[in-house]
Amino acid sequence: MEELILELKRYQANSVVLYSTAHGFHWNVEGPLFTQYHEFFEQIYTDVYGTIDTIAEWLRKFDVKAPYTLEDFLSSNTYGDTQLDSNSPIIMSRQLLDMITKMISDQKALFDVATLQNEQGLANFLAERQDKLQFWAWWLKSSLKSTFN
Repeated sequence: MEELILELKRYQANSVVLYSTAHGFHWNVEGPLFTQYHEFFEQIYTDVYGTIDTIAEWLRKFDVKAPYTLEDFLSSNTYGDTQLDSNSPIIMSRQLLDMITKMISDQKALFDVATLQNEQGLANFLAERQDKLQFWAWWLKSSLKSTFN
């Protein structure tokens, strides 16, 4: 159970950092495609934000204190420095795609741990999240493809 709790806390921290990054990109995106990316990043951060409470509730179901301080999230996340490198929607999209791809991989491992612990409700939640994150990854990949060959 310790591994499950540790991974769930890391998943929560990564979700908070992904949320914060997508929200920051929403605020700071610039360029000719501003409107589309401004709205797109909002869809991502709204979706991710909607899961953070559920993750905390799963920790509480396991009778564990849910992390809540910025220090907790910064020290537990595996994304490292997520500084804004550019206001370009393309660079922002690449950065979000990298984060989401890593989250999908980590989520698959967490799903396996939850399944081994016979925590089917948590496994179901993670499967639904994986599907949604794969959706966002698809959209990001599609937006990054060149239309000029």
